[in-house]
Amino acid sequence: MPLTLKGTFSSALVLGCLLFVGIGAAIECSINGPSLFKLKANQAQTSGTVISVIPESHGSVVVRYQVNARNYEQTFAPYNWRPGAHVRVYYYPPGPAISAISDPAEILSDSLPAVILASLFASTFFTVYVFVIRRPDMSTTRLGTWIFAPRVTAVLVLAGVLCGILVPFFAGHPNGKSLASDALALGGTLIFLHLAWTSGKGWAGLLRSSRFWIAVALALVASLWGVLFPGI
Repeated sequence: MPLTLKGTFSSALVLGCLLFVGIGAAIECSINGPSLFKLKANQAQTSGTVISVIPESHGSVVVRYQVNARNYEQTFAPYNWRPGAHVRVYYYPPGPAISAISDPAEILSDSLPAVILASLFASTFFTVYVFVIRRPDMSTTRLGTWIFAPRVTAVLVLAGVLCGILVPFFAGHPNGKSLASDALALGGTLIFLHLAWTSGKGWAGLLRSSRFWIAVALALVASLWGVLFPGI
């Protein structure tokens, strides 16, 4: 029995969520995410020495450090250091071989947004492939109308804004200077979300709404906050 349009969307949503989590976990494992989370939760520091540079590995460095009278050598991603340079090493006390030469919180804060975006795009692509490209009975016109509806767009924008606000906090590297711009962006997004879901209007109707343009104005001020008010 063929799926109804509503049933297809429900199945696509479930598959997309599972793919998003699975792809995100795979990417995190590939960039040593589990070890970084261990380091963030429980870390100690010591001094290490760069003993060699690996040119064929884009300048990766080999660092030697000592914990409890035992020497460890680890290779780290490209850094602009020469042999003999002294570096700070963050290590995991229960297993000192787990280490990093940058603050684990900063590494996670920098990498998580990229991981989220990559997972979102990859899961969306595979979901569309499964439910649209391989489904000749699915009306792409109806599907496109649903995907680009204001309600769906508002939810996606809200998800993006929340990721941008919450990821630094979960990564342990919050930026207090962005609180004002975050508040403006979230406020504008919530206005757009409320308007899209309560008015039932399409894009043509929204463009004639003053509340929609207030939301856009808030979003613009939020994105330009650092330029308009550099000292705040």
